[in-house]
Amino acid sequence: MMAFLLDIITFLQISFSTNIFRINYNFRILYKLNNYLAFINHLHCISSFSCV
Repeated sequence: MMAFLLDIITFLQISFSTNIFRINYNFRILYKLNNYLAFINHLHCISSFSCV
């Protein structure tokens, strides 16, 4: 089990050290954050009836 976790950690370190993966990962995080903020804004819009 410990060796398996070390394998995963090593793989993630190698993946993060490559530029392509980092750009893709950052883009995914920004995309999810944008969706999350839009969702929160939508909930606020419904609860306060202040839709613009």
